[in-house]
Amino acid sequence: MSLGPHALALFASSFCVALLMTLSGIQKSLLGWKNRRRYCQSCGRQLRSGCTCR
Repeated sequence: MSLGPHALALFASSFCVALLMTLSGIQKSLLGWKNRRRYCQSCGRQLRSGCTCR
């Protein structure tokens, strides 16, 4: 199965647009890889594996 030049151009342009939108979202901090810290609601300590205060 061979892709025609129009289908290949459509795929390439769609991929580039998606890549640019993702990069701009990361730059604006709308999208990001955040390692949020979790805290226990009762004692206020940072949770790593589990809370033993209960």
